[in-house]
Amino acid sequence: MDLPTYEVADIKSYLPQMDHTKMPADHLKVLKALSICRTAELGGYIDQCNSCGHLRISYNFCRNRHCPKSQGINKEMWIIQQKDMLLPVVYYQVVFTIPEELNTLCMLILV
Repeated sequence: MDLPTYEVADIKSYLPQMDHTKMPADHLKVLKALSICRTAELGGYIDQCNSCGHLRISYNFCRNRHCPKSQGINKEMWIIQQKDMLLPVVYYQVVFTIPEELNTLCMLILV
């Protein structure tokens, strides 16, 4: 399987070019977190194989909720939990439109 051409952390090469004065502070904070995710800047640890002694460096995640790498495990766990709650039947999604006059009534029923 081919690896993706770009990684989320590649955003760091575009950060200097962005006009930071026009961006909200919370957006800049997210971009900074994504740019340092799984890099030495966040620290890491060394794994060593007991058999052959091979070393592997693993870097820490940014743990930002917008980061697909950091939240990948959480997403998978959520999907598993949702599947466990499903009944063993076939599901179908049905979408329909109701007359505007019934909107208020439907909102009262849903609350």
